[in-house]
Amino acid sequence: MAFDTLGLKGDLDDVELLMDIESAFGIHIANDEAARLFTVGDIYTLLQNKLSSTKEADKCATAMTFYRLRSALAAFGVDKKLITPTTPVRDMSTLKAADFFKQLKSRTQMTMPRPQASWRGILGNSSALFGVISFFYCLFLPAAQNFWPPSAILFVSGILLCRADQGKLPENFTLAELSQKVAGMNAGKLITEGAKPSDDYLWQALMVVLTEHSALPPSEITPSTALLVKQR
Repeated sequence: MAFDTLGLKGDLDDVELLMDIESAFGIHIANDEAARLFTVGDIYTLLQNKLSSTKEADKCATAMTFYRLRSALAAFGVDKKLITPTTPVRDMSTLKAADFFKQLKSRTQMTMPRPQASWRGILGNSSALFGVISFFYCLFLPAAQNFWPPSAILFVSGILLCRADQGKLPENFTLAELSQKVAGMNAGKLITEGAKPSDDYLWQALMVVLTEHSALPPSEITPSTALLVKQR
């Protein structure tokens, strides 16, 4: 089953998406081009037009990424013979997730994904949200006006927990999956360096970017999927 929209509301979240697409693919989307983007298929066609190359590019972007990650991981002291596509990423470093990706970014000069929120991040987000909600109750409900100090404490505690969160690596997340994700986030760089901008690669890379802005999994996104929620 495919959904008919990514769920963007048009309150600058669409602008953030286009900025991330520009960054990932190394392109510039002019205002008049952006005004003609209504569906995922529109973005895909734009990428095809901008990144179609006349050069004989034949390298596999995912393979290029895998070998760069493999070299970077070897610098951590991991035996290269043990670094295979099916190796779980968690098994290759004792670093916290945020530090792990920071080191990989430094060694590969490639954009890395954000780690998943750990219990600190989840608790922090919930605490900050409840703090904001309870603060508005204090503003509009006279009986709750004395509860603004706990609201402030909840909010500040939540922010501090979020900042302290080093994140975590997903369970059973393999090096092959990390390579695919990083290849999608660095499509423009890899194409410049000789990766083949095939239709399949451009679509997969686009899915990596879109799923950072939408709750839809790639399997539920089609060319006809609209970017914005339909206004009623």
